[in-house]
Amino acid sequence: MDKQRSVSVSFTGHRSYRDEGRRQLGDVLQMLYKEGYRCFLTGMAWGFDLAAARAVIDLQRSHDDVQLVAVEPFAGFRDLFEDDLAAEYDEVLALQLWHLGNLYVDMHRDKDAEAVYLEALELRARFDDEDIYRYRPATAQCHRSLGNLYFSRLGNPDAAEAHYKEAVKISEELCENQY
Repeated sequence: MDKQRSVSVSFTGHRSYRDEGRRQLGDVLQMLYKEGYRCFLTGMAWGFDLAAARAVIDLQRSHDDVQLVAVEPFAGFRDLFEDDLAAEYDEVLALQLWHLGNLYVDMHRDKDAEAVYLEALELRARFDDEDIYRYRPATAQCHRSLGNLYFSRLGNPDAAEAHYKEAVKISEELCENQY
């Protein structure tokens, strides 16, 4: 459907949710996308909120016009998370910052794109080494995006080269390590 809805979809559910309906959630998101919905909001609580955010991120892989908005309930909310949940929370935010950077690039807001890409990399540093096969490819992609921005738009070939080299380094590390 070509028309875009002027409404958003939000999620709420139990914090005890542990991916019991992951496939059904994906199916519902596909249906909503076909009906024209593009903006999805999550409250970022553990359980269903983060599961819904992951499902929207999966949807973004095949539809680049999908937006996920992380609605943090209060300042310092992330501090309530520990270990794996904290990494998952940070991953959702970092991915959304990267998507926002891409939108800024499309709008030719290059300095804004640079700022959010750098913020995403700073956030990724918190959890990046916890599971290299899960987290590091997105870090490499963020470095590539920054390299492209510095090279093609901001006229900084030295910064571009540094980020390209970091992306290649990460990719080589992933190829060298066996699962």
